[in-house]
Amino acid sequence: MVKQFSMMLCGKQFEGLWHTGLVVYGYEYYYGGGINRDPPGISQAGAPWKVIDLGNTQIDQTTFEQYLNELSPKYTMATYDLLRNNCNNFCDDAAKFLTGKPIPEFVTSLPNEFLATPLGQSLYPMIDRMMGRMNPVQDGNSNQVQFGNPATQPFGPSSGQTLGSSLNLIPPQLSTKPQTPEEAVSQLRPVLITSVDPNRILSKLYEYGGKHAATLPNGENTMVPNPTTQEPMPHPSLITETDKTLLNSKETLQFLTNPQSAPIPKNLIALITRLKLLWNKSLHGPVIDFIRLFALNERGQGSILRIPGEKDAKGMTPPTPLSARTIVSDYLTLTGTDQSDPTVQGNAVLAMRVIGNLCATTNGRSFLLDSSDKCQPTNFIFFLSKVVEMLNHESGMITKHAILLLYNLIVSMTVDTREHEYLLETVLPALENTLFLWAGRDESAFDSKDQIRAVDVSHLLNTLTLLCASELGQVVLLSVEHPASDGSEGTIGFVDVLNKCKSKWSDSVVTDALSLLQSFIPS
Repeated sequence: MVKQFSMMLCGKQFEGLWHTGLVVYGYEYYYGGGINRDPPGISQAGAPWKVIDLGNTQIDQTTFEQYLNELSPKYTMATYDLLRNNCNNFCDDAAKFLTGKPIPEFVTSLPNEFLATPLGQSLYPMIDRMMGRMNPVQDGNSNQVQFGNPATQPFGPSSGQTLGSSLNLIPPQLSTKPQTPEEAVSQLRPVLITSVDPNRILSKLYEYGGKHAATLPNGENTMVPNPTTQEPMPHPSLITETDKTLLNSKETLQFLTNPQSAPIPKNLIALITRLKLLWNKSLHGPVIDFIRLFALNERGQGSILRIPGEKDAKGMTPPTPLSARTIVSDYLTLTGTDQSDPTVQGNAVLAMRVIGNLCATTNGRSFLLDSSDKCQPTNFIFFLSKVVEMLNHESGMITKHAILLLYNLIVSMTVDTREHEYLLETVLPALENTLFLWAGRDESAFDSKDQIRAVDVSHLLNTLTLLCASELGQVVLLSVEHPASDGSEGTIGFVDVLNKCKSKWSDSVVTDALSLLQSFIPS
């Protein structure tokens, strides 16, 4: 759209309105309400319009992320400026640190080129005032942080769409590579989904709260007797002014910006628990997203790593709506019309992000891999079986998240645990079958959110590698056969599937993962 109308409006041809992210160490780093890290291509900007290779880096991930911590005061929600301090400026700083070179000039020069046009000069004062309203302002008389109307955000997604074009600027991997395939496998790490746009998650929570209120007899004015005093009080499913004060507080903003280390504000877990218990499941989206962030926080995990029906210290059996097992039961058991319901599918994706994040924590791993008799079936088999069901789902988005969850769970296991019979007899063949189906897909037949990207294939290949590093895993994979696609009586084996992948995906992230997997497959 920018390319189509820019000449008419500005008197100058612009190819796009760029949003950039930097992909390195298997993650996409980008600026949006703060410095964020996500699996490549799943941020709010969506799949990239163009990928530009910036070369190699000698900097290791720990050093880079220490640098980002030092850089973070420059790139906060309060310091964002559409023209002077945006995602492209962040990528430029990060690229210079990693490679000593800037990102392409056609990206960084765009604001000045726009301001040099008559339209840019006339709009600049308005943009400058708008940026002042959008940035958080600390109220000197309270602990709240006020935000501008989310609808005024220049790059905020609207109705599932994203403004602008997206570039991925990629310094692919470290130049120093592991010496053996075993070393390469040992360096694989979980992929966390940690980022959140505070404005977006809060505005969605309020929006869905309004939808729920509309179902009550008197809407937001619905009152019920206080169980202790019998005095009228707001219906417990409503978001009250007290709740809004908590949600808009400085402490909540700090947690949303840095969920792994910032403390969770008092009463926030109780509020999210209350809403999950009392809202219709179709409105749970932003609630599940809060639980995803709780999964990254040690205190938040206390509400998630609980067994439904387990008694507490007082001998009581409290409800466990945030429990990982409840999350899986509520959102990953899709039947009948649920299979094609967009809201149900969206909740399933969010739920898998919760469990995927949980896999990367010590407490989460202990809970998910627990094979004791605390619960039947065991956590280990229970979670795996539900996720394997998602591999057969018609939605590419659900399948991709199921792969990522399985990767996170399996990469967090010990080598011995990866040889569990359920993994090798059930999960491994299911993963191989997914790879076979992906290799034969026509991606042009699917919309962007359901298309299989190179990074999705790499997650699947790396998961297969983790399981076939053992001889038994190799035997399982080499015994798999698929009917020939041309209708002949011949069959297609696993090596044939790998060759189809090699011809379909030429991206380095796939070819590297293929090479690692093939190093464990006997020739």
